[in-house]
Amino acid sequence: MEYGGCLYFEFTTGKQDYYGNYLKHRVDVDSGRSALQYVLEAYKIRRIWLPVYNCPLVGKRVENIGKIEIKWYNIDSRFRPCVDFAMMSENDAFLWVNYCGVMPQNLIDEIASWQEKTSAKIIIDNIPAYFSEPKMNVLNLYSCRKFIGVPDGGHVIGSAVSARKLPTYSTAENYLYLLKAIETGSNSVYEDYQKSEKRFTDADQAFGMPNLTKKILSCIDYEKIIKQRKKNFDTLHTILGKRNRMYMDVTSITPSVYPYLTRSIKLRERLLEEHIYVSRFWKHVLTNRLANDFEKELAEYLIPLPIDQRYEEEDMKYIASRVLELERE
Repeated sequence: MEYGGCLYFEFTTGKQDYYGNYLKHRVDVDSGRSALQYVLEAYKIRRIWLPVYNCPLVGKRVENIGKIEIKWYNIDSRFRPCVDFAMMSENDAFLWVNYCGVMPQNLIDEIASWQEKTSAKIIIDNIPAYFSEPKMNVLNLYSCRKFIGVPDGGHVIGSAVSARKLPTYSTAENYLYLLKAIETGSNSVYEDYQKSEKRFTDADQAFGMPNLTKKILSCIDYEKIIKQRKKNFDTLHTILGKRNRMYMDVTSITPSVYPYLTRSIKLRERLLEEHIYVSRFWKHVLTNRLANDFEKELAEYLIPLPIDQRYEEEDMKYIASRVLELERE
């Protein structure tokens, strides 16, 4: 114990984080990739089935761990996995992604129901869907930083999961780029962001959630975030919905972005020129010989438009107007 000295950053007390009701059946980690590694190691997985259309860093983390075989599978145009569960054993894990947080609830329920038909561990990757309620009969992975202004944090949740502490580290310096972004904007700290992210890319060990992040997550107004994201999503969909070819549940409360499936191959580049920063999910799929036509179409034409809680209705109307204009050029 120490007394005196400078005051430190203060936090609201008496609150809990969004998944506080699941404390007995969750493990807190520093990232979604650590969440996956924890599952693979805790259940002694020897083979994992991963979707071809997915972030390449997921496969890289599995490779970093070593001694785990990767089997790749495709998805169809309704995001259902094209896989034969009869080929899986008790030392297998199967991971399915809740893409952009907008997958239909009946599809999520169907994926979870497969746990009763196979001895493999079913994993629902909710990293793009932080507010998607966990299916307790399977393993659910979460990451905080796509939805909340923190540089790390995540969970593994499921009825078979027992609370367990993992080694942690100090994350104070990882918050510097988030503080700088308040004053100079997100784009100005992109290099700092990339440096912070590199620790997850290079890691071969699962870490627990840092204490600073735990403190901050207990101070967040989650209902406000959900409400604003949903409102922004709905605003874009009202304007762009008739042109959007994306298969999705527009009633979802968990979207990470508004996934706009365009027909314009130049739209992404034109939006970037207008300082509307959209990423690509995921460029490597275009040259992957295992990818099917639908997966390649997503990699080429899916535009993830920002909808996060920093923005208001007028921002969404502006983005939508630029999309419509730039598609015509």
